[in-house]
Amino acid sequence: TALGEISGATKTATSTASGAFRLAGLDTTETYAVWANADSFTTSDTLRGVHPGTQDLAFKLIPQDGQIAGWVRELGTAYPLSGAVLVADDGHGHYASANSDSAGFFLLKSLARLYPYTLTVTKFGYKDTTVSNLKPDTTLTVLLTPLTGKIHGWVKLRDGSPLGAVPVYARSTTIAARVESTKTSDQGEFTFESLVVDRYLVYPLKAGYVSKPAQETVTLNPNATVELSFQMKEAVLAALVLDGPSEIPNDQPTAYSYTALTDSGESIILAQVHWQLVPSLAGAAVSGKVYPNPDFFGPASVIVADPVTGIADTLAVLIYGRSSSSDET
Repeated sequence: TALGEISGATKTATSTASGAFRLAGLDTTETYAVWANADSFTTSDTLRGVHPGTQDLAFKLIPQDGQIAGWVRELGTAYPLSGAVLVADDGHGHYASANSDSAGFFLLKSLARLYPYTLTVTKFGYKDTTVSNLKPDTTLTVLLTPLTGKIHGWVKLRDGSPLGAVPVYARSTTIAARVESTKTSDQGEFTFESLVVDRYLVYPLKAGYVSKPAQETVTLNPNATVELSFQMKEAVLAALVLDGPSEIPNDQPTAYSYTALTDSGESIILAQVHWQLVPSLAGAAVSGKVYPNPDFFGPASVIVADPVTGIADTLAVLIYGRSSSSDET
């Protein structure tokens, strides 16, 4: 491309397979700024004050095919961090940006290979991080330092008296493995100190009690304190509701769950339940998992029971054997 430095008029030409080009029809009374560019290559330096004529010009274009890849993780836990913004800049007009995915992976593409890059990584709830002097085709792991906040609150009975030794949980809604827990003091007070900035479900759990509210959703900001309050009351178990598949294979365990309900339909936590699979020849049930006897197939029953009240629920199941490839043929 040739740009008239006085008139602003432009002329363009395309190079041949050998790289030769010819810019024709230029005003011989004017000087031009001339440069070259091509897809997937850096733009050349601009030559200024060029007079039209038979002058030969040479441009060197550098391929923009470099990459910087890697993972963004949380310092201290190595949790993968999604949604981090990464920008690589060589300080000479060449840059690329990307976001980390659910596995924390990122890929910065189409990088020029002229200069080293500075990588800047930002994510809400974490300190900005910069990595310098990165050459294209580098792979690295970036560790971000989390910022923290505080959740403070109270657990009391409905009459306002404190309830001590109640487990309280803060469960991240973005990182499944992040679950923090504490217990209330004798005064019913609980505190999560230096909790990583995140979005949490916070809830108390005590066997034989129901809470109002059952849980609170909290968005914790850096250096902030969130105040919460829960009221609990004793509840009487009215029913157990068992949930799970009605047909299960005899060659692998199958998980079942239950809900404990009060007479008002509120769910409560039980200190302990007993699981059973009948007949005993069918296998065993332990902690919510049914382990069939691989030699058994036919009808059976899964039972969950509260050992204190005797309240139970039963689910009829059919245990079947899988056909082997030899049987099918």
